[in-house]
Amino acid sequence: MVFSKKPITKYITWAIVTSQIPLPVIADSDNEIQSWIAGTASSISPHLQEGTLEDYAKGKIKALPGQAANHLVNEGMKNAFPEIIFRGGVNLEDGAKYRSSEFDMFIPVQETTSSLLFGQLGFRDHDSSSYDGRIYANVGVGYRQEVNGWLLGVNTFLDADIRYSHLRGGMGGEVYKDSLAFSGNYYFPLTGWKTSAVHELHDERPAYGFDLRTKGTLPDFPWFSGELTYEQYYGDKVDLLGNGTLSRNPRAAGAALVWNPVPLLEVRAGYRDAGNGGSQAEGGLRVNYSFGTPLHEQLDYRNVGAPSNTTNRHAFVDRNYDIVMAYREQASKIRITAMPVSGLSGTLVTLMATVDSRYPIEKVEWSGDAELLAGLQLQGSLGSGLILPQLPLTATDGQEYSLYLTVTDSRGTRVTSERIPVRVTQDETSFRSWINVINDDVQVEDGNFVISTPLPAGEEGKVIEWHYVRERSEEEWTSLKPRHIKYQSDMPGLAFKALGGTERDGHWVERVLVTHIGDDARSLKLHIEASGPDDKHPVKGTTPSPDLTVMSIDKSVLSPGESATITTIVKDIDGNPVNEVHINKTVARENLKGLWDYGPLKKENVPGKYTQVITYRGHSNERIDISFKYAMSFTKEISIRGRL
Repeated sequence: MVFSKKPITKYITWAIVTSQIPLPVIADSDNEIQSWIAGTASSISPHLQEGTLEDYAKGKIKALPGQAANHLVNEGMKNAFPEIIFRGGVNLEDGAKYRSSEFDMFIPVQETTSSLLFGQLGFRDHDSSSYDGRIYANVGVGYRQEVNGWLLGVNTFLDADIRYSHLRGGMGGEVYKDSLAFSGNYYFPLTGWKTSAVHELHDERPAYGFDLRTKGTLPDFPWFSGELTYEQYYGDKVDLLGNGTLSRNPRAAGAALVWNPVPLLEVRAGYRDAGNGGSQAEGGLRVNYSFGTPLHEQLDYRNVGAPSNTTNRHAFVDRNYDIVMAYREQASKIRITAMPVSGLSGTLVTLMATVDSRYPIEKVEWSGDAELLAGLQLQGSLGSGLILPQLPLTATDGQEYSLYLTVTDSRGTRVTSERIPVRVTQDETSFRSWINVINDDVQVEDGNFVISTPLPAGEEGKVIEWHYVRERSEEEWTSLKPRHIKYQSDMPGLAFKALGGTERDGHWVERVLVTHIGDDARSLKLHIEASGPDDKHPVKGTTPSPDLTVMSIDKSVLSPGESATITTIVKDIDGNPVNEVHINKTVARENLKGLWDYGPLKKENVPGKYTQVITYRGHSNERIDISFKYAMSFTKEISIRGRL
């Protein structure tokens, strides 16, 4: 015997002995302690003889933490759940690609000689290509009872989609007869429709469905077993296999072969065919570990036996632990936002409308009052321009119109907006107001109305009729009922009596009786002041005369075919540019009609500036006078002569 007496050897030897003393303290009997002492002594003896005790001690010291942890875990699980069964595994798609992993625990709660109440917990994690990467938790409770040689069972489960917050319920029934097993499960949603995060413009929820399953094992070959499944789910769009393929009321048939080389390990290979929903080849490895059974027994192939009703009591429930999802297209959701529109009559505004829709917009259509649609620049555009309608000259407070926007999405859903108010205010620069006396014997002189017929003396007097006129063009004018009327004259002895007004031929006519005190007849010079019905546009006397500050011609004598440009700058008596100029194309001499071509009046960028091109088509050198008319009461002439 070789024995080194180095001090370090002694210390290590005593350390080994001392370190192992606490471990067997938890033993239940003296026999176990004695067995431990004998085993320890037999393991140390060879090292003492060969002088390798130091290596042995180092190995034992390194193993101490693991031994202590394993002992505590095993003893703890044994004390809490002495017959708990753990199942964990990895599933592969097409035999190579990671698909999912799983973890399950079977927990016997109360067991008699013929029945078992149990609970089951599970957890599953999927790859992004399988069930959209969802994470499932499964909680269930079941009861099994032996009846006349059959093992019958019922169970109920709650399945949770942790990632997308869905819940599904399940109820199942089981029938076992030793090596044969039959089961059926019904699945139903516990949460309603939610916006799907994996299918755009869809809602999702767990699908209704059921499955039928059977499993059999040959008693002479207990290492091998086979499984058959049939599944049916309901819905217009259901992803049965979790591969992203949606089909209507899908069904699937599947088969799998299971190999148990030892009780601890299970190797699976299977295939599922869901028709239009696709197919799937599966492969997986499972570990089935029972805390109440020594590990070496679970690794002994000789302990793989044919199933019996006794072993089936502790079998995991055969069901689909993955939640099959149903989908539906989201209903069309169109929200139209449009701001009210306002502006001056005749001006161009831009419509401002926005549309929020789940589905693409295919058609945009504006509708409303005909006056508005006549000024729409681009039908079918959310940002179309709109020329606001000209208001009637009788309008005083503006006018409000109605506009609507109708939107159609790709699913054919049509939504019409609420009424979009369009407020149009009268553009006061688009017309002129003036007073027109309609008596035949009236002339205009320095802003006054001069009645050439002598006014008779006495109370008989003379009735003067007049219009308060608003004019936009020669063709568009009207007379309105005026307000704040005043009559004046610089002639002494005159009296004015307002006779009121009346509507005649669609126009309002005001009347005033003018009398004078005296014995002689005399002419009348009358000054009238009035404002419009909206208290705006006061008029004093006749129409304010425009001032043509510049009226020029680039050529005053034209040969046949030549043209001349007339340039006019028009301002009123207050120096403001005149907005409208109307041209009277009547020539001065009747026999020259047709010898001149008149181009359109063109408004230049300079306020109040207008140009017009006139071309001579004749062969005469006679003079021709062109008359420009403004506000129906102003005329100024300029001459052009054509020649051979």
